[in-house]
Amino acid sequence: LLAHPAIDINALDKFWFTPLSFTIYWGMTEATDMLLGSPHFDAGSANGWTPLHLAVTSGNDELVLWLINQPQVKINLCDKHGRQAVAFAAAFGSKAILQAFLTRDPTQITHKDFFGNGLLHMASFGSNRENFSLLFS
Repeated sequence: LLAHPAIDINALDKFWFTPLSFTIYWGMTEATDMLLGSPHFDAGSANGWTPLHLAVTSGNDELVLWLINQPQVKINLCDKHGRQAVAFAAAFGSKAILQAFLTRDPTQITHKDFFGNGLLHMASFGSNRENFSLLFS
């Protein structure tokens, strides 16, 4: 069904959500895997958010860890503000999620968005004391 030409798996609703947005929000790992595996899948969105950006901001640690471990998921893609998903992990994610990002790609520790905000800025912005302490140490 996903290969049918009338099915647009990248279609945006009026709130800029795609079917993938909802599978991630609701923690539907199997459906997310099906969409990610489709040859017609486009990882971007109108604001540049990737599936990983969506998963991190949904607060679903299990899904975030699953996505980080998928070889086809590029964890260093930026949104329209130059923020990688790791920035949102620093602000709003658990310590385990932030550590998983930095384990997969240690260079993310130095990433800054278009405004000059690094991970320490984002942890401060999100009032995430645990991640602030991890980054500061």
